[in-house]
Amino acid sequence: MKKGIAPIIVFLIMLVVSIALILALITWLHGVNRAIQHDFLVQPSIFVPRARTKGGTPELILYVQNNGPVAGRIIRVEVLAGNGMYVYVPPNGSIVIKPNGQTVVVIPPSGQNWTIVGSPSPIEPGFMYRVKVYLNNGAILLYDVTARQG
Repeated sequence: MKKGIAPIIVFLIMLVVSIALILALITWLHGVNRAIQHDFLVQPSIFVPRARTKGGTPELILYVQNNGPVAGRIIRVEVLAGNGMYVYVPPNGSIVIKPNGQTVVVIPPSGQNWTIVGSPSPIEPGFMYRVKVYLNNGAILLYDVTARQG
C-alpha cells in the first residue's frame, strides 16, 4: 500500500510547485505591464495632410504622458501599412520624453522623412494602421490607429 501512495504525493507536490511558479510569473508580468502603462502613456494620431488628394506618407502625432521619475526615450516608430511599413529612427538615437510631464511629438520632424520598408500601401484617411513605438527599456507599445485628414 505504501508503494502506491508515494507517486501520488510526488505528483501533488509537483503540481503545487508548478501552480505556484505560474502564479508568480503571472503576477510579475502584470506588474511589469502596469508599470509600463502607468509611467509612460502614448496616444498616437495619424494625419494625412490636406493638400494631398491621394494618400502617401503619414504625419504621426504622439501625445506622450510620462508619469515616471525618469526620462523615457523613444528609439523607433513604425506604421505598418499593407505589405510594408513606414519607419522612423531619430537621427540622434532617441526622442527624450522628460519625466513627470506631457509632450507632443510630431514624426517625422520638419525636414526629415520616413524610411520605407517593403511596399507599404499609401496612408488613406479612414483606414486603420498598426503603430509600434519602441522604447529604450525594451518595451514595445502597440496601437491600432485610424488615419484622419489633417
